[in-house]
Amino acid sequence: MAYITREEVTGAVGGVDKLVQYTDDNDTGEVDWTVVDRAIAYATGKFESSARARYSLPVPLTEMVRQTCLDLATFQLIRRRATITEGIYDVARQAHDDAIKFLDKLQIGKAALDVAAEAETTSNPASPDRVLSGPRRKSDFTDEKLRNF
Repeated sequence: MAYITREEVTGAVGGVDKLVQYTDDNDTGEVDWTVVDRAIAYATGKFESSARARYSLPVPLTEMVRQTCLDLATFQLIRRRATITEGIYDVARQAHDDAIKFLDKLQIGKAALDVAAEAETTSNPASPDRVLSGPRRKSDFTDEKLRNF
């Protein structure tokens, strides 16, 4: 499931004219939607590969989810044409890097999505509980065994 649309990506990069600049490899003057779709697929895949460690997929579409995916997708488009000296490249790269850092933290449990707790997986919830601690083992050191010490 894609968490962002072509229209949202178009708006995020600054409109159709900018999208043509970033995607038109054949000088047709048209948006190459295949390139846009690949950027959306990259963003969705990157997001879900990190989120699946703690959440049932697909996660609810929230502003945090949408913006993270947009940051990933727009950078994929902008980096195709921008030079390192351009300001927009630096802004997009920083947003992309921040999104990757967030996803890394999400994957190891040091960050959480802005979704309801029931969206988290039962095998790896945000708060520790019996599921994470595993089944109780019978202790080798029972009161009965320790009584004679």
